[in-house]
Amino acid sequence: MEVIIVLATIIGLVTGLIQIAIWLKHSLEQKKWFRKAKKYNTELVAVGIVVKGSDVLMVKRSKPEENLGWQFPAAQVRSKQEVYSRITNETLAETGVDTKFHRILGERKHPDTKKYVVYVALNYLKGEPQNGQPQENSIVRWVNIKDAKMLLTSNLSIDVNSYISLFEE
Repeated sequence: MEVIIVLATIIGLVTGLIQIAIWLKHSLEQKKWFRKAKKYNTELVAVGIVVKGSDVLMVKRSKPEENLGWQFPAAQVRSKQEVYSRITNETLAETGVDTKFHRILGERKHPDTKKYVVYVALNYLKGEPQNGQPQENSIVRWVNIKDAKMLLTSNLSIDVNSYISLFEE
């Protein structure tokens, strides 16, 4: 019985250490992204990539920004906000689709908007698209990945293209 208690304690400690390591990694990444945005004298934006089957969640802006008409859900991230929670919360508010952080796909200075963008893969949990922000978006819907690539009016990130191509039929 004592061995089981000791093992359970060790497992609990290791789990706690792993959670601290993940938090520290995310914290350091976040600081790096804000430094890069500051270096480029621009905003930090998180873009959520949500795939369901062979479809990807997209929004069509009410008023295109630069070359952006159709795009993935996005959120400006302010200094006291965490990228992961900001994009999941904004995706829910903007589209009605509930998601969970999966992984970072990549980052870059966007060629059209000049903003510093972090691309985040989000796991679909539940919900059907609905336009929660009609002042920003005219349409919110699932789009077949092949069609999505044609709808995008801006340069698709190589990292995002590689990720969504895994789900193409």
